[in-house]
Amino acid sequence: MTSEKFADADLIGIPIRLVVSKKTGEKVEYKKRNDNRTQLLTLEEVIRKIKV
Repeated sequence: MTSEKFADADLIGIPIRLVVSKKTGEKVEYKKRNDNRTQLLTLEEVIRKIKV
């Protein structure tokens, strides 16, 4: 996915960005739209965070 697509997601108000790639391995890159930091989390951790 290109950075333009990430920007489009921000514009339409998607609150959480999840990225799964070879680079992240078994983890998922998690980022809230209004936060500058990105976290590498397990799938279970992501599920717990988005259920809140």
